[in-house]
Amino acid sequence: MSTAFELSRLNVGEILERSIRLLRLTFSRIGIVFVLLAIPTALFFGVVMDGFFSAIMDSALGGGVRDSMPEFAVELVGWVLFMIVGVIIVLVVELIALVAMQMIVCGEVVGRHIGTREAFELTLGVRLWRAILQRLLAEFAVVMVILVPYMAVVLAIALDAGAISILGTVAAVVFGIYCVIYLKVRWAFGTTTIAWEDQSVLGAFGRSSELVAGNGMRTFGILALFAILVGILVSVVMTPFQFLMFKDLFLAGLNQAQNVALQGEADILKSLSGIGFLYGVIVALASLGTTTIKSVYLPVLYFDLRARNAEFDSA
Repeated sequence: MSTAFELSRLNVGEILERSIRLLRLTFSRIGIVFVLLAIPTALFFGVVMDGFFSAIMDSALGGGVRDSMPEFAVELVGWVLFMIVGVIIVLVVELIALVAMQMIVCGEVVGRHIGTREAFELTLGVRLWRAILQRLLAEFAVVMVILVPYMAVVLAIALDAGAISILGTVAAVVFGIYCVIYLKVRWAFGTTTIAWEDQSVLGAFGRSSELVAGNGMRTFGILALFAILVGILVSVVMTPFQFLMFKDLFLAGLNQAQNVALQGEADILKSLSGIGFLYGVIVALASLGTTTIKSVYLPVLYFDLRARNAEFDSA
């Protein structure tokens, strides 16, 4: 197999260097994917959050009293449901971007050029449905491993178990944190294996666990490091936009503090009602931006784990 990169074990520095190099090589293609998905999604989510914020602030400013309360409650519930739908759409778009971008990056690693159109064609089908179902099952499993011990603690408290309930609470917290980290790391490459290996839903869980087995702590450390670095990068990029978003709110608070504002808290609430659109846009862009960077370093770590499992002749 002719490859553009040596498929061998990498240290942390080499993983970072290769990720940056792959980002440069695939920038135009994953950039097109980002633009095609992020712009409409961000605008849509901005509209959703604008309506939600406006409904909440209208309630705080007395809209629920001024209008018919039942009608206002129905309107508010409607916006809440619309917001939930908006969040679901953003999450689905994230998965589309993650699968498509990882296919482009994985192809670059092995010397196969996958264009934007081909990436979308391969993603928008069975792979996408598998990725969605795999993510749902993974999140459900994480919730359950947290919920079960906590339910046991609640039962102990209800039975007035005293010291047992205190110890149980501590044990539940520790156990829950451990299980969340364990499952997140073991299944971190589920979407990658669906994208590149065309794994089934259950096959993705098994394949990801197989790759991570024996390298759990190392994988956790690298994923945590990249999560911190990406978080810092996204925060730096988004800070100017956040300043624009909260500018009116800061000015309203400053006016109130200086006794310049005539309506006091009402000015702050009105300012809050105006940040919904920009807030939604920023959240969607930051989320998809994080996904974009994630789609570059996950394949690098994926091939590193395959090399460590002696899946390549050069390993």
